[in-house]
Amino acid sequence: MTALRKIRRRVFPETMGRQLLVGALLPLCFIVPVLVVQLFWPDADGANEWKVVAVFLGAVIFCLMMGFFKYFSVLLTIQESNETEGASDT
Repeated sequence: MTALRKIRRRVFPETMGRQLLVGALLPLCFIVPVLVVQLFWPDADGANEWKVVAVFLGAVIFCLMMGFFKYFSVLLTIQESNETEGASDT
């Protein structure tokens, strides 16, 4: 393996695309629940039930998306640690 390939592999790891996708998921965890709350928020003053539904639905979506973000972050960390263990064996 040439020195240029070693540098390229170290600077641009194979998991870089997955790292970018996981990184893009984090802002979506905060943006999507706000958009859902705005979607369900009623225009009328007397619709308190829909306000409660909107707030709880936004909170549930936030928790689900943060769970996905944490799952994929841990999965990516495990894959990277397995790659570095394999690289150190050679």
